[in-house]
Amino acid sequence: MKVCTIYIQIARCANISLESSRFNNIPLKDIKGEIYGLCKDQHGCRYLQKKLEERNAKDIQMIFEEIKDHMADLMIGEWLENSLSRALS
Repeated sequence: MKVCTIYIQIARCANISLESSRFNNIPLKDIKGEIYGLCKDQHGCRYLQKKLEERNAKDIQMIFEEIKDHMADLMIGEWLENSLSRALS
């Protein structure tokens, strides 16, 4: 029973690791038009936050342009808006 529980925990950790790395090697320009959807995904949102933290003006502008009409929706329970506000200031 104990071995089974450990196996399940390892599998969960591996799945979390795979999920959080699925956007790592994707350039932002390759997901143009999909940014609003990524804002609603935990790992997509974290990817976008990292892009904002890099403070690349083109990336910040692209993210802003795609989500500016959805800011009210994203402000509820999302952290991307906070990162965007910091990047724009």
